[in-house]
Amino acid sequence: MKKFLLFIFFAFLLYLFFAPFSALFKHLLTTEIVPHPFVETFRSSLLHTALRNTFGLGLAVASLSAVFALGLAFLFTRTDFPLKSWWRGAFIMPYTVPPIVGAIAWILLANPNNGFLNVWTGWHLNIYSFIGLVLIETSFLFTYVLLILLKAFEAIDPTMEEASRMSGATTWQTFRHVTLPLLRAPLFNGFLLAFLATTASFGVPALIGTPGGIFLLTTQIYTFQKMGSMSGILKASSLSLILMGLAFIILLLSEGPLRIRQFATISGKTPRPQIAPLGSWKWPLFVIIAIIFGILFVLPLSAIVLAAFAKVQGILTWSNFGFSNFERILFHTDETFRAFVNSLLFAGTAGIFCVLAGFGLAYALKYVFSPRLKGVTSILVSLPYVTPGTVLALALLVGFGPGLFGSWLALNSTGFLIILAYSIKFLNFSYKTLEDGVGQIHPCLDEASRLSGAGTWQTMRYIWWPLLRPSIIASFFLVFMPAMFEVTMTVLLTGPGLETIGAFIFHLQEYGDLGGGGPAVLALLVIIPTGLFNFFLKFISKGKYGL
Repeated sequence: MKKFLLFIFFAFLLYLFFAPFSALFKHLLTTEIVPHPFVETFRSSLLHTALRNTFGLGLAVASLSAVFALGLAFLFTRTDFPLKSWWRGAFIMPYTVPPIVGAIAWILLANPNNGFLNVWTGWHLNIYSFIGLVLIETSFLFTYVLLILLKAFEAIDPTMEEASRMSGATTWQTFRHVTLPLLRAPLFNGFLLAFLATTASFGVPALIGTPGGIFLLTTQIYTFQKMGSMSGILKASSLSLILMGLAFIILLLSEGPLRIRQFATISGKTPRPQIAPLGSWKWPLFVIIAIIFGILFVLPLSAIVLAAFAKVQGILTWSNFGFSNFERILFHTDETFRAFVNSLLFAGTAGIFCVLAGFGLAYALKYVFSPRLKGVTSILVSLPYVTPGTVLALALLVGFGPGLFGSWLALNSTGFLIILAYSIKFLNFSYKTLEDGVGQIHPCLDEASRLSGAGTWQTMRYIWWPLLRPSIIASFFLVFMPAMFEVTMTVLLTGPGLETIGAFIFHLQEYGDLGGGGPAVLALLVIIPTGLFNFFLKFISKGKYGL
């Protein structure tokens, strides 16, 4: 009976994963519109421009992110850089903040009309440009590469670098001929992750690129879908398939370069790495890093704070600061309360579903089904995460909008569709966390409990729950936090009365806030709980999860 129920559970998850995309394919292939929307879209100059912009932006952001993260990781792990533990945590902080918050901050700083920097300095900065897109995307996505490289540096056996130095090699020669080859795979993986994240990004390109006439594949999908016509939906579907195919082709091609030349490190206990002295470069580098951190994090955060408290944007006088924006947004804007309630409800429900589904998958693969299915399952739950959010949202609209099963239980313009999107997108986080937790519980504990007369519920309550509690809480928040402030999928799936914080911030910034400062208030209300959630996650998991 248990195997049958778990089989039904697996089949249902497979249906949730593949039914929307098969419906998207079928919807596009069976249309009788002439000329065919796919052919029309493929021939369109808009597609060529969007592809060119998407590729160019992805390569620029991924390259800058890889170079910058590599330099930071080397400074923080292999040199005597001052206060490197503090700087390490500080540079990871942007990872916890939604990129749309950064876009709003830089609009406040460098929009050509009344940006703070333009007003105060007389400069003529224009954030609505390709350089602006690269700056904002890089300031967030470099943390993806940094996290990978920091772990990679810690995994390298330092005796290999020490042997190089004892052979007379300089610090640079050791880094170039020993360390860098060992970092090739993680560096390439980080580059690829930043590239895919850039091509799938929507919030930043919509707020920064669209006003400057720079269209990407994601913003074109949004534009076509919002047309509301069948032709628009079919064109959006065509672009979605192209973007999804692009993502999967890149993932497949990425396997090649890493097989050309691989390195293995074989060692027992890893000694401490030898720290390279920076000498006279120590404090100049410290100043440079501090300036970069100020530009990437302190300056945007300061702009959000000033805009949130300023009655009139751009004026720096004590009389101009107050709580009028907070009062207007929190107490006189109906959508604010509804957006917070919806975000908590949707993200919380998705978090609970992912915890249950992740535990079910991890438990079944260890105790019921063949462990050989673990690799297949890992790929299946990872596919929706690497699929661009706009593509997944459109597939859900086409596949499950008319009904979850055919025409039964229509989900279009309902909160259930948003919850389903969050659950499918972020199940990967929950499953990987709980797989790790379940793997650390020896089967003999389960057997001992049952031999003592405990039933399934008692075993779960007294054995599994105490041991898995940190992993369960961590897996919930790893889904809840990104879902709480998600923008890309939500703006396509939301409807009247279904506002969420992410979508509300986007619409408030996109369609204008007459009081000026409303998006900044909401951005502050995103940053503060995100930081608190991260602290709580680290505390509960004893530093294993969180930043």
